[in-house]
Amino acid sequence: MAVFEIQKPYTVSEVLAVYRQVKQEIELHGRAIQKSIDLAEAAGINLGGKFAAQHFVQDRLVVLKQNTWRALLAASGVEKILSVSRMERFEEFLLGNGD
Repeated sequence: MAVFEIQKPYTVSEVLAVYRQVKQEIELHGRAIQKSIDLAEAAGINLGGKFAAQHFVQDRLVVLKQNTWRALLAASGVEKILSVSRMERFEEFLLGNGD
């Protein structure tokens, strides 16, 4: 029999702390991948992934930022009081630039 746990709501502080940690880890792993690619290329091994690695890191950071904003809205309770049109504008804003 499966046991289900109810997850407690995250606070704004918890969301921001996790955002900072995940951002740092994505950047760290991105640098490690780039270092590995550079090492391989220095030995004449073409991995063809230099641009792909940089693009992946930037893409993940954008998605992280967008989803962090969504989590902050949920943690703060603001999403419950926003009108539908304001939520739609907020979603358009996130999809536009994530800043």
